Amino acid sequence: MKKLILALMIAALTLAPFAVMEGDNVTRDFVLVFDSSRSMQGTPIQSLESALKSVIHTIFRNSPRARIAVIGYEMTTKMYSDFRGADQESALINSVTGLYAKNGTIMSTALADARRTLSRSSAREKIVLFMSDGAPEHDVVRDIAEEAMLLQRIADVYSIGFFQNMSESEKRSSEMVLELISGDADKCFTVENEYELTDVFRDIAEEVTLSRDKIILRVENQADIMVTCNNETLDGYNRRTSFGTFRYSGGKQDMSILRLDAKNTYDIEIIGYQDTHVNVSVSYPDQRGFYTDNRSIKYIPVTYGSILTGEMEPGKDFWIQLDYNGDGEWEEEYVTRRNSQIHATEPMQPIVTFSKVGRRISNYNTFVYASSELEPSQYGTYEAKHAIDGDIKTVWVEGTYGAGEGEWLTMYFDPTEIIGFVIQNGMVKSPESFDRNVRVEDMIIRVDGEPEMQVTLYDSLNDQTVLFNHPVYTSSLTLELSTFYTVGALEELTTCITDVWLITE
Repeated sequence: MKKLILALMIAALTLAPFAVMEGDNVTRDFVLVFDSSRSMQGTPIQSLESALKSVIHTIFRNSPRARIAVIGYEMTTKMYSDFRGADQESALINSVTGLYAKNGTIMSTALADARRTLSRSSAREKIVLFMSDGAPEHDVVRDIAEEAMLLQRIADVYSIGFFQNMSESEKRSSEMVLELISGDADKCFTVENEYELTDVFRDIAEEVTLSRDKIILRVENQADIMVTCNNETLDGYNRRTSFGTFRYSGGKQDMSILRLDAKNTYDIEIIGYQDTHVNVSVSYPDQRGFYTDNRSIKYIPVTYGSILTGEMEPGKDFWIQLDYNGDGEWEEEYVTRRNSQIHATEPMQPIVTFSKVGRRISNYNTFVYASSELEPSQYGTYEAKHAIDGDIKTVWVEGTYGAGEGEWLTMYFDPTEIIGFVIQNGMVKSPESFDRNVRVEDMIIRVDGEPEMQVTLYDSLNDQTVLFNHPVYTSSLTLELSTFYTVGALEELTTCITDVWLITE
């Protein structure tokens, strides 16, 4: 089954009429999965009920051969309706009438039930809309990730986060879970009040059933973007026009995603408001609705007042001019052609030192997740939270077979400017413990708005400082394990990280 593709780069083709349009005959099975835990009580659950009814109507209007099943979850799951078609729309609407909220939240079982429901489907396209209003309460991220990966093998999964009354770090940690569930930040949507729920549900339904003739424009990192066509402007304040929609990926304002009618020519303006780099990409669909030609311009330097201007037109070059100082004269022009990628500047390359540099930032408001955790033993627990607790007697230990290549640790915090981080590599509480356990040699580093970086750590129990070559404004830091020091380690090959601290100037 061909899956719907939301490309991360830019495509530019001459467009032809599309075979799949409104009222098509494609067989699609949807599973709507929603959070009915106690935090949804009151107005939120009532707004969710309206959103579900609206999305059911939208799906059947645009895709008459579709079927829809509905699952709610809190501490347990409930099948509100098995698959029903357009001729049973009234029964589906009735099934989600009078919703109520109670108990805590377990996401993994809801994902498993969605997978089991779709395993009976023979539809050409299988789609899951998974809604949650926060982080998991009673299951671990590893279980959610495992169930999500199984579900993603058979279906396109879209996640919707309803984040009200949350701090920025709480939002980022919840967004991470939803991105795991969807498997793609482009398929992760967020709302901050109940009034937006209906619009987001409808946007996803139309994206799945109608949007195969949309240009996708992405701007990554802190910058304002405006797109103009026929005297209308689409931006972060006016997010809906006659020609397109605007949203932030995962709710973060460091990735803007715009979906634009493919038949028009658009003027683009991007304004910087801090020292950083901006990545711009555009994707055009072919006549089958797949994004087969991708273009991007990466690491464009901007500062406060920088202005990027450009033009998108189907079948022609995509170009951007950079006015770095905002003085009305452009210094650089970047032009992309079919399936091309331009690096405006070189990616960041961190260095490792034992010197004390900068100021450590408290981990008090930091949330941390890991791809896996070693099961508790008689010697203690090995959860991700130990990597930010400042205690050399506790460690995070990855929980896979072998040393843990590809395992990761992600910290989420309120947006701040960092110059790097300090890491205690391995189990550093004693030389004997250090030698008996695996240490990280090479790791991949990811921060908001920057390309992946690879760094080699020393095989030392002393604090190591990883310094970036310029400050980065970010709300997350991911460390992915790549290669390892194993000399002296026990046969079990358990890789440890004792602690990590962010540092600022």
